[in-house]
Amino acid sequence: MTRIPAGKLGTDTRPAHELPTLPHPWPQLLRAWCPHGLRPIQSQSLPSIVGGHQHLVITAPTNSGKSLCAHAELLRCCLAGQRAVLIEPMRVIANEQTQTLTELIARLAPLLGQKPSVRLSTGEFRNTNEFLSDPPPDEGEILVVTPERLDLLLRNPAHDDFIASIGSVVVDEAHLLIDERRGRTLEGLVTGLLLLAEDQHRTPPRLTLLSATLPEPERIATWLGGAKHIASADRYPSLSSWVQRTPDKAAAESAILEECRLALANPASSVLIFVYKTDDARALAKSLAAELGEPVGHAHSKMPAAAKAAAIEAFADGTHRVLVASSALAMGVNLPCTTVIVRDTHYPGVGPVPTHQLRQMCGRAGRGDHPGTALVLVQELDKRGPAALAQELASSEPAALPQAPTWQQQPPDLPRLADRIAAVLLRYHERGVDLPFLRAWCARSLRGGDLADQLPAILDWLDWWKLASTTHSEYDDGRWRLTLGGRTAATHGLPLRIAGGALQLWRDLLQVDSSDQLLGDWSAFDHLLLIELLADRAPTLRRDSADLADGNLSWMERNVAFHQSMLWREWFYRSDSKGEEIIGSLGITDPRDRPLHGSAAQKQVRQAILRTIVLSERMRGASSDQLVRQWRLNSFAGIEEELRDNRIWLSHGVAQLADWPLLSWHCNHVLQVDEPRKARVKHALNHIRFEALSSCGSLSTCSPLGALLPGLRQQHGKRRVGMNTLRKLEDAGVTSLAQLLELSLDELVAAGIRRDFAKQIVAFCRAALR
Repeated sequence: MTRIPAGKLGTDTRPAHELPTLPHPWPQLLRAWCPHGLRPIQSQSLPSIVGGHQHLVITAPTNSGKSLCAHAELLRCCLAGQRAVLIEPMRVIANEQTQTLTELIARLAPLLGQKPSVRLSTGEFRNTNEFLSDPPPDEGEILVVTPERLDLLLRNPAHDDFIASIGSVVVDEAHLLIDERRGRTLEGLVTGLLLLAEDQHRTPPRLTLLSATLPEPERIATWLGGAKHIASADRYPSLSSWVQRTPDKAAAESAILEECRLALANPASSVLIFVYKTDDARALAKSLAAELGEPVGHAHSKMPAAAKAAAIEAFADGTHRVLVASSALAMGVNLPCTTVIVRDTHYPGVGPVPTHQLRQMCGRAGRGDHPGTALVLVQELDKRGPAALAQELASSEPAALPQAPTWQQQPPDLPRLADRIAAVLLRYHERGVDLPFLRAWCARSLRGGDLADQLPAILDWLDWWKLASTTHSEYDDGRWRLTLGGRTAATHGLPLRIAGGALQLWRDLLQVDSSDQLLGDWSAFDHLLLIELLADRAPTLRRDSADLADGNLSWMERNVAFHQSMLWREWFYRSDSKGEEIIGSLGITDPRDRPLHGSAAQKQVRQAILRTIVLSERMRGASSDQLVRQWRLNSFAGIEEELRDNRIWLSHGVAQLADWPLLSWHCNHVLQVDEPRKARVKHALNHIRFEALSSCGSLSTCSPLGALLPGLRQQHGKRRVGMNTLRKLEDAGVTSLAQLLELSLDELVAAGIRRDFAKQIVAFCRAALR
């Protein structure tokens, strides 16, 4: 098939630019750091980094040396005696950058005259013992975060001193700004950093945005208040891109096999292949391995983290010379190779892949001193055609920002838009906000101007769910502020749709049961089921069927003593109509915002119960493989870690709602509560909070004893009891909190637990009994 050239980037001659004139200690630093000289984007950027104060937008191809620019800005800030923050789009990249910076600083410390500490803070409880909304870490001159972590710190006025200590914020992979979901968080974060500094009459932290594929960089520079845009098209080694038409998937895979054979004839070559579907990554790797006669790895975003890391490491160290990866891994993961092949340029149900994303994938080609080759295969689904696509890839013009943001959808996704506005309301709670203020805030954001048209509907939605109001006992100025429930949800990043549904359900339970027995019977299973019913984009673990309904029912009947589910017992057990009462109380609607009922409601309940069963079994130690076999699950192993992390975050957020002052405001004008009833409800809410936090620990460790970890963390600030202690308890036959509650300090020590740890555990158990 004919290949169409799509441009060549860079040079095959190693660039070695002379050091620009810089103040001490930069010349010495850079000679040790870059003994072979600087690359073009580095020599262009360093004078502005070291000698200026202006915000920067740095755009250059992959493999051009942007990382040194990012690290230099972080070090400049530390040398000036301020804290620096590096924002990475993915936790895996944040981990990688933390390690890279730590090693770099250790090497350069003698020349720096200091050794700034690097601290990872991504809010990933399972791996870092840190919730997303935790206070900022005490230590760390350089903080490596995700956008969501820094956003929750910024929106909370309690952390103003920390925010004011930040002298520089570096945004790596800044093209995340145009991501349909997470881009809004980054955009709101940058807007908030700029506006908060204005409100507090101080200089904002210096912002440095770096990207290989940033759309409309000049417009973004203007949005930042006149940032300096530094651009370079140079890279080393060079990258040659080609486009080839293939009629269908089979022809595309034949072309891939041919290209692999050609590339692998050179022993120093390696091939990275991008496909859309995760199942295709595995299948194509297996097929290529059989044809090529050598091992072929595969990696995708739904793999367990350890398996994905092993596949990437095997490719990086040359154990596997071919890796098939899902396109979701293209953003920022360090996968250098000599040849890149992109199989899918049109995603079914999504549309054509934007040119800037294709450039991001192609940019991985070029390794060491070996020039890179990228081959983009265009199937019939992509109506752009190979010639037009080749012209787009070869063009040096940056892409345009998307023209149809999600808030222009019909009907608009009000809960998601409300989450964004709630962050502003939380930030300005003391002063309150009115409609003109919110419109001005939207106008200052990058693409939020059109959001202003939706503000009345958003505020009405918040008011209806009792999450924001213009009526407050402490204020009489008629301005909008979050209610206690809204503030709690926004502070912890809990989606307001989940917060509103949970509070409304608890209120309804109190209305129909004056004895408060229903709320008192709330179990950990009910907590997870609530989240599964309300969670956005919840995965379908198995196709809906009568067999699934029978399996759910059988498990629930056999395991009543374990799950103790009040919701199932009172509403979902053999009664679809009663189950719809819970759906209605939670306010669950269909995509057109109509009440969910009938077969659609029943399907949602069955899928939610299945996910709750599976997570509950994992929490008490069942293996993923066992659950996949027992329940015939689809790709559960691939999504399990992401699902557990997400549910830990949501569980922690819901736990914060289980508070009497908060719920009493929600029940205002609905219930009359005397002191005895208030005491009962408080006790029930304390129990709900305990179950929710315990679920975080058990989801993290896949052990019922994991419930210890959040409780000990609350008591002692930093976790000292860890997985080794839990395993010792399990080896001693302790497999539940009930058994643990019966053990004395001496019995714990006899089981091999350190005495200081045993004291912590006994204190926790006593508190739990209270």
